[in-house]
This record gives sequence, C-alpha cells and structure tokens, in this order.
Amino acid sequence: MVRGARPDSSSGRSFRGRVLFQASASGSSFVPPPVAPGSGEFTPPHPVAPSPVPEDDTNHQFTRPSDEAQSRLVWTMTARSNFKHLLYNARKNAQKVSQSADLTLWRERAPTWMRRDYWESLCNIWAVERWQQTSTTMKVNRAVNSEANMHTSGSVSFAAHQSILENELKRPPTFQEVFDKTHKKKGMDQYISDKAREVAESYSQQLTEKYAGEEQQPQLDS
Repeated sequence: MVRGARPDSSSGRSFRGRVLFQASASGSSFVPPPVAPGSGEFTPPHPVAPSPVPEDDTNHQFTRPSDEAQSRLVWTMTARSNFKHLLYNARKNAQKVSQSADLTLWRERAPTWMRRDYWESLCNIWAVERWQQTSTTMKVNRAVNSEANMHTSGSVSFAAHQSILENELKRPPTFQEVFDKTHKKKGMDQYISDKAREVAESYSQQLTEKYAGEEQQPQLDS
C-alpha cells in the first residue's frame, strides 16, 4: 500500500471497478449492494414498478365495465344469426349438388369451411325425424305469419335509421319514432301489418305505465 493512502478511497473504488468489469465481461447479472449515503459513490435509484396495463393497450379498453358485457351479447347474437344462415346455405347447396333430399347423400358434400366429421354429425342430426318435424313446423309458421317479420327499413340497420332520424329532427328520436319510421307505409300514417300495430300500441302503453307521473320519457327505453 502506498504510504499515506486511505484504504477506503481510491483502492476501494478500484476494487469495486474491477468487480463490475469482471461481472460485465462474464455476462453475470451481479449488482453490488447500494452504498451508504454520503460515501461519495453513486447510489442507483429505486426501481419503478411497471404499470398494470401496458400503455399501448389503454386505447383498446371499454369505457365502462357494462360495455364489455353488452358488446359480447351483441357479438354472440350476430354470430348466432350469421351461423344459422351459413348452415342453411350449406344444406341448400348440398341438396342442389347431390340433386336429392336424402341427407345420407349430403354427407359427401361438406362445405370447404367446415371439418368433414362435423358436417357428418350435423347431417345425422338433421336426418332425425324429430328435427324434420320441427323444421316443417317452423316453415309453416313463417308462411302463415309472414307479415310479422315485415318492415320498411330494407337492409339499413335500426341504428342507422336512428342516426338519420336524429339529423332530421335535430334531436335524439324516441324508440316509438324510429319504430314508426321503419314499420309504417311511406307517406301514410298506417302500419304495414296488424302485428306491427299491436307491437307499437303495446310498447306505448307499457311506456306510459312505466313512466307515469314523469314529465319526460327517455328517448330509447328497453
């Protein structure tokens, strides 16, 4: 040791430097313990805990917890409706290609988007007499009550009609106004079917009873 040198000064720092250099060279994750304040050496800051939600994901969150449940419900209903039409078209195409109503022949006509074993299982279900009876009953009901599903909105959604009517009225429309817009004959104060008129009258009566005594009713109520 050099005469007059302090053992806790340059030699201590030199030793610490060699330790850090060796740890870095060997790829080790060794980190020396923090030194006491006032020793003249650098004290690393305390680590900051990561955010529970990544910053990039904050723009893809629902505003309210109920929005997620409502969105999932709408998604499920839409997927269910679309899948029903997919199966209908698949059956129709299988019957057309096989030129037969015999479901045993449909098994060889699986659609390209469905696994063959799934398709064969569905064909077995459709071939059951109970399913055939239910299908026939539903067809008859749709034919007898065809006016129940009629409306004048075409392929335009309810939400789109609501937005259009809001621009026309310069205010949010009521459910009754949107329903009348899509279920009354154009230019006439007459519903397109008795079923539509009954639904409108029933809704109006229930709304009146629900909000009896209140000056204003909500624009849309379910």
